[in-house]
Amino acid sequence: MAFSEDDISDAFQEGLDMGATHMLVIVDRFPFPQEDYVVYVMPDEDVKQMLEEYSEDMQEVIEVYSMKVNKEQQLKEDRAFHLYR
Repeated sequence: MAFSEDDISDAFQEGLDMGATHMLVIVDRFPFPQEDYVVYVMPDEDVKQMLEEYSEDMQEVIEVYSMKVNKEQQLKEDRAFHLYR
């Protein structure tokens, strides 16, 4: 099940409140039906390493939100992918 814009917005705010640096939106393609879920990257974690870790075993990172970039700006993008901010 794909996330709505409101779901992403709420999850983004939760990540900000937790002190995360990034939020990964991941699709798990197995078992069917596929499901999306969110993983937060904390300051002591490496976003690139997390990206690799969650791009295995029928999973794919489909968006990366940076907590340092304006939320509304990122929500307007077709697919947000902000690794370095």
